[in-house]
Formats: sequence, structure tokens, C-alpha cells
Amino acid sequence: MDIEQVEQMVIQSLSELLDSLEKEVPEINSDSIPISDLGLTSDDGVDWVCDLDEFGFHVPDNANPFTVDKSPKLRNIREISEFLLSYYIADE
Repeated sequence: MDIEQVEQMVIQSLSELLDSLEKEVPEINSDSIPISDLGLTSDDGVDWVCDLDEFGFHVPDNANPFTVDKSPKLRNIREISEFLLSYYIADE
């Protein structure tokens, strides 16, 4: 899986999450920041990443893809995709 594939999966998955939360689904691109641009919360990020295990991403329970650990910095879609790719395990 390459970064573009991961990014498309992230965009699709976040669109579905917003829809399930009955929030408006804006146009999402590489620079979109889920917390400030999409109206999601840090808790949404923790819940969302649990659903990604089925796609082969094994992110530690204490990691939040929406934020940079021990920092107030928020990740955009491209940074989230890079973060997830580092936890991808192919062909289990």
C-alpha cells in the first residue's frame, strides 16, 4: 500500500465517520485537518483508529492519529496517512 492509497482510504473513512455522526461532510483533501476543518475531536480520532485494524493498520491504543504525541500540533490528512502507513502490516 502506498501513501496515495492510504490517503484515499483516510478521506473515505473520515467521510463515512462524519456521515455516521450526522455532521456535514465537506470536501476533504490532503491539507484538511480533522479537528479544525472537519469538526471532529481528539476523542473521535481515538475511536476512529480502532476501526482501521481491519485494513491492516495496527496503531497502539494510546496513539491518536489526529494529533502529534505530546504536542498541541494537529495532523492534516497527509500527515495522518504517513502516520498510519508506519503502522501498516501487509498480508496478515
